[in-house]
Amino acid sequence: MVIGQGNIIFGREVEATNQEKVMVYKEALRRYQTAALLLPDDPRPVLYEGLCYERLTGLAASSQEKQEQFRQAEVILRRALTLRIDSPDYTQALPYRALASLYAHVNDFQSALDSLKSARQIDPDAPGTPQLDREIESTERYLAARH
Repeated sequence: MVIGQGNIIFGREVEATNQEKVMVYKEALRRYQTAALLLPDDPRPVLYEGLCYERLTGLAASSQEKQEQFRQAEVILRRALTLRIDSPDYTQALPYRALASLYAHVNDFQSALDSLKSARQIDPDAPGTPQLDREIESTERYLAARH
């Protein structure tokens, strides 16, 4: 229930303007932080906190703000990797996928590729594996073209 409150708010991003999205992510972030305090061993609110910061990184208005949001996201997503839960809506690959997206926001495509490969290695039979494989191939092609 407490995680769901953040998810409801986070879901409002769909039709929001970029300014509205910033407010949505910040409000969802507060809810997820509360959930993380109430559920200290559950990686889901921590992952969702990281997703808020990841999205805020992409919307940052200045390079300084982008660096701060990036730093917060990376620390929190790495923390999510240390937590485990047996839940049908969670896999340990999710923080790696979020890290890949985060690294793409700062044009660190090698780290993005490494995170995507870690996600595939952690959960090779996940439902989204074909999409993950396409993302890996696309990132590899992009990196090869840059060299």
